[in-house]
Amino acid sequence: MSIQITANIPARKLGKATFPARVETFTADDQGRWSSVDAGAMTQADVLDICQRATNWPQIKAAHFPMHGFSS
Repeated sequence: MSIQITANIPARKLGKATFPARVETFTADDQGRWSSVDAGAMTQADVLDICQRATNWPQIKAAHFPMHGFSS
């Protein structure tokens, strides 16, 4: 059974560069390998790092990462 997560990443500004808001979709296959259309293969840690900045992080965490230790 594969897993799919949709993260709503807000816009941000770093110095003079502005990055627009975007929607990222991450997929985990039956073997637990994560990927995204834009980045290709990813680790679960990479997916968590990006998802924690998402505006819908509480919903993502509750649905997909209900593990002890993820408290933000």
